[in-house]
Amino acid sequence: SCNSGITDNKILSDLESLQHKTSFVDLYENNLDLSVYQKGKVVVSYWATWCAPCIKEMPGIKKAEEILEEYGYTFLLVSDETLDKISEFKNVWNFDFNFLYKISLIKLIDFVLENNLSNFLVIIKSTFNLLSKSTF
Repeated sequence: SCNSGITDNKILSDLESLQHKTSFVDLYENNLDLSVYQKGKVVVSYWATWCAPCIKEMPGIKKAEEILEEYGYTFLLVSDETLDKISEFKNVWNFDFNFLYKISLIKLIDFVLENNLSNFLVIIKSTFNLLSKSTF
């Protein structure tokens, strides 16, 4: 028999399958329901609190977010750092973004590529440094 003991014949959408594999958590420790982003475009910036180019581009990202919101764009800033580090950064720098944490760079890239998410654009700065500090 080839059913491998699977009793649930429900076919999951790509997004549902992704949600089972990937947990995106906001700064209030809520799991993010990715289905809210099925429509529209999503710009994901993978960043770190110690990354100078990341910090330098944040005012520009905020401006782009304000301009593109009416065109259906959503901006997410994703990091693998702790909730405390990101919350402290947000408070010190006074940036108001959709921050998500607990996500490694590899997990983020797998998420987008495995699911052919053409409405997601991922921005990666200082790739070598981010990869070397990322927790896989």
